[in-house]
Amino acid sequence: EEQAGKFAQYVTSTRVRAARNISGFSLPAGSSVEERLEVETVLKQAFSSLPEELQGSYFPLGELTAEQEEELQAGGFLFQKPGPMQLLGAAGAGRSWPDGRGIFHNPSNTVLCWCNEEDQCRIIAVEVVRG
Repeated sequence: EEQAGKFAQYVTSTRVRAARNISGFSLPAGSSVEERLEVETVLKQAFSSLPEELQGSYFPLGELTAEQEEELQAGGFLFQKPGPMQLLGAAGAGRSWPDGRGIFHNPSNTVLCWCNEEDQCRIIAVEVVRG
């Protein structure tokens, strides 16, 4: 109890990231548009089978409204197209942007998954610490 109080005194939030890739598919930098779309389909199926407390929505990057994009960027939740001078951009990770790429999140933005960014699936769990 005492330790939790000290933790809450100094920590406002925690964020854990994990990267997962799907066997049989190339990583996004080396994949074709068709492969990225297949990975996106597999991930959307996985997202739809999450437990109720993790349920959310999947948003293809090319279909985000300006308001959604701004909200996700403000929270630090949205990934950007890699520039040509960045390692990922030079490796081809930005080809056919934004096809086959998107973000899943639950309404409270405590669970987010990036589809076909650097990895096929980047899972992000966020907890706001209440003091």
